[in-house]
Amino acid sequence: MILLVFSVEFLNAQGFDWQYNSRLPYKIPNKFVGIQAEISQNSVVGEFGFVESGIKCCNFESGSGNSLALSVIGEYWLKGNLSLGGSIGIISTNSTFSKSVQVPRSNGIQDWTAVYRYKMDDVRNYLEISPQIKYRLGWKYLSVNAKLNSLILMGSSAKFTESISSPDFEYFIDGTKERKILDAHQPNYHQFVIEPYLGLTYDQAIALNYYGSISLGTSLPIMSLVNNQNYREWKASITFSIYRAILR
Repeated sequence: MILLVFSVEFLNAQGFDWQYNSRLPYKIPNKFVGIQAEISQNSVVGEFGFVESGIKCCNFESGSGNSLALSVIGEYWLKGNLSLGGSIGIISTNSTFSKSVQVPRSNGIQDWTAVYRYKMDDVRNYLEISPQIKYRLGWKYLSVNAKLNSLILMGSSAKFTESISSPDFEYFIDGTKERKILDAHQPNYHQFVIEPYLGLTYDQAIALNYYGSISLGTSLPIMSLVNNQNYREWKASITFSIYRAILR
């Protein structure tokens, strides 16, 4: 009876029956390598200043954006329902912010209030290193997983514009309704950021020694992305991974 119980647990490591045919060589893999792609929709909250020519105009308070990450990943199963892993890759994040400001105007005869809209589009690229742990739940292919995303800033850029939303008769000196702001200062981004992640993962065998997974999760913005100001980015993400067993 002891041998039978041991055999059943052994045959179903990671929840999969890896013996597709009794005549094939049989070996239980516990080490995997793979590739991973993650797409996220981001919501940004905070308060950081917009500065043009050294003069602070207003504060951006909210924004939205998205991220795309591509990584290589490794995984080691300690037992049939628990694995440790890690990934390294590149993540690119785009964000858009806008703020409308009312400005009293006058031509000496008539007074009015003009509405100016300031906009910032930023792009940040990070090296992402993420240790992770995955635990199988009662339903054999469903797991809860946690990661600690460590982001190292590789580069950033930002574009700023100012536009006149109203009134219709007001224009900039060149006759346009919008201008590029060339001497604005982009936020002072942290060079290193940590983002804990929690998610649910569903695994599915693809072929002998291969399996894929899909994950839904969110990262928690415990750190501001900029120095001395508040800029926190919530991410809701979907992740696709393909793993290959290392049989040795």
